Amino acid sequence: MKKLLTLVVLFAGVFLFIFSGCDSKNEKNLKQIVWDQLSAEQKKEVVGSWKNAKVKKMTLHKGMSNVRDHGYFNKKVYLVSFQSNKGPGVGDFGVFVDMKTKKIIGVGYRD
Repeated sequence: MKKLLTLVVLFAGVFLFIFSGCDSKNEKNLKQIVWDQLSAEQKKEVVGSWKNAKVKKMTLHKGMSNVRDHGYFNKKVYLVSFQSNKGPGVGDFGVFVDMKTKKIIGVGYRD
């Protein structure tokens, strides 16, 4: 019984290790893909580089961004956010990204 439990725990640990690495690699690729789509002006505003971006999956709702294609509303998208050098009063800037095409579909509103 102890051997079986040990094998199950070992298998679970290896499984988690392998698949947690996949997410970080995909996230890294997404950050770089989005960075390459930013304008030169947007890149100048970023503190750091694409490596410092944060990625989050979320449901896009009306009023969150300048997304013109209403087909994205109430659907899952990526939000890739970058720290801005314009100060904390303005906040970071984020772009919404189609989960399949990895194309920027809009920019998030700021305070």
